[in-house]
Order: sequence, then C-alpha cells, then structure tokens
Amino acid sequence: MDEPTIYNCVYDGKTPSHECTGCGACFCETCVLRAGPDLVCPECGGKVEQIDLNKPRNLSKQNFWYYMATALTYPLASQNRRNVLKNVAFVFAFLFLAHVLRWHKGLWLFFLLFAICYVIFLFLTVTQQTAMARNEAPNMPDWGVTDVPFVEILKLFVVLAAWVGPAVGVYFLEGRQTTLLFWGVASVGALCMPMSLLATAAFESFRGVNPLGFLGAIFRVPIQYVACCAFVYVFGLLGYMLLGPGALTGHWLLDVVLRSIGLIYMAFVIGRVLGGLHASNSARFGWVPPLVPGARRITR
Repeated sequence: MDEPTIYNCVYDGKTPSHECTGCGACFCETCVLRAGPDLVCPECGGKVEQIDLNKPRNLSKQNFWYYMATALTYPLASQNRRNVLKNVAFVFAFLFLAHVLRWHKGLWLFFLLFAICYVIFLFLTVTQQTAMARNEAPNMPDWGVTDVPFVEILKLFVVLAAWVGPAVGVYFLEGRQTTLLFWGVASVGALCMPMSLLATAAFESFRGVNPLGFLGAIFRVPIQYVACCAFVYVFGLLGYMLLGPGALTGHWLLDVVLRSIGLIYMAFVIGRVLGGLHASNSARFGWVPPLVPGARRITR
C-alpha cells in the first residue's frame, strides 16, 4: 500500500480534518472514529486533534535534538537492520572486486568509484527521506551498473565544487599558503556546505547551491545548525579515514568488510542528522509548503 501523504486521509485520500497525536495519521470527517463524545484514531486508538490546514507546521513532531540523540542507533533499529545489511553487502561486493582486480587500473578504479558513488547516493537518499519525516532505512536499489542515477550523485559534487572549490583556488593563488583570505573563504564554505547539501536534497534540484535559498534557514536555527555541522564534519572525517589507502587491520578482507560497514553506517548517521534538521524545522525553513502533496510521513 502506498504511503499516505501528510495532509491526506490515510483511507480515502480526501482532505483531512483530524490528526492522531500518537501515530501521526490523518483522517477526514468520515473515517475518524467516534467513541461517545470523543474522537479516536482508527489506526492506534490514540487521541485525535483537529487540523488547522492554514497553519504551517513541521513535517516531524520530533525536535532536532531527538534526531541528534538517536542518529547513532538509527541504522541499528530492528526495522532498519535488514536494509542496512543489504546496503553493506552491496558496497562490499564492489570494494571486494576493486581489491581483487587491483592489478587492472581501469577495473580497479571503476569498481572503487562505483562503490563511492553508491555511498554518496545512499547518503542523499537518507537525507531526503529524513527531511520528509520518513523513518525507514532505504532498501538496496533495483538499478544495475548502467542505471546509476548520475544526476543525483552529480548534485553532491556540484555542492562540493561550490563551497570547497573557492578555498582550493585561493590556496593555489596565494602560492599554496594558508593565508587569512584562505581561512576566511574556507570558513564560509564549511559553514554553508551542510545546509547546501540539505537544501539540494530537499529541493531535489541544484537550487540548493544558491545561498539565497538557504542562508535564511541558517539564521533561524543557529544553535541547532552549529551542532549539526559539528556532527557532520566529525563523522565525515571518520568516513574519509575509512577511504584512506592505509590498512586498517593488516588483513585486506577484514579491511574491506570494515570499510563497507563503516561507510554505510556513516551515510545513514550523517544523512539522518542532516535530514532531521529540516524535518524538525520545516515550518521555519518554508522550503516545502505544508500542503504540498508528496511530502510524506510513515503512518503504517
């Protein structure tokens, strides 16, 4: 069964009049249950409140700190483990092939880049789903090697080029010196890049690279955003270390297993926190209008 949109009745798709305070499901006047003078949720039996469709509200009822506190255990949740393990196996297969075929530079590079691009795609998918207040872990994709969503992956590289490129350019223009100008440009890029990634995932377009589209959001939640940036960069650094050329344990097969697990785990954790920033503040950001069909929440 398709997931219901946030502002549609979960049964007949009509404009809802009530929402469950427990499971978050929405219902129209016809489908809501009446128990004497009270209205109850037909899904979970919880308390039901009337909806004000003209009042902006967040896609998620959880605050950002909830997403921060639960991000590390999100991939380990019982409902997510199977999908997480499928993604680990998928990345492991390509990292394994990259190592076995390391004597052939072309094949080695192909399989390695494919694994990296897949992790990037998974990260953007987790960010996007969480930003839309969806809680399930993405399953392994049904596309083959020739069906890679290059546009989705290209988005991340465009964001990196937009916010890392200027600092790299200044570094070489200044004679490979870390001058005050370099640190200024690098700081601006580091500050903007996480929100730019989030906006790119939320807009599903390259609009997220335009600072006019997301700078206001940063100033609306400064403390949350600083905490989000710190989390993203710390775990991003761990992911970078996993991709380093050096051995992790001294045994190549164990290294491939650990790298596969670590990269998938980082993609889920970072994407969860970054997407949670939007899900818990979407009414403030205003990127996704509250009545847009297609902004979804899991209710079953």
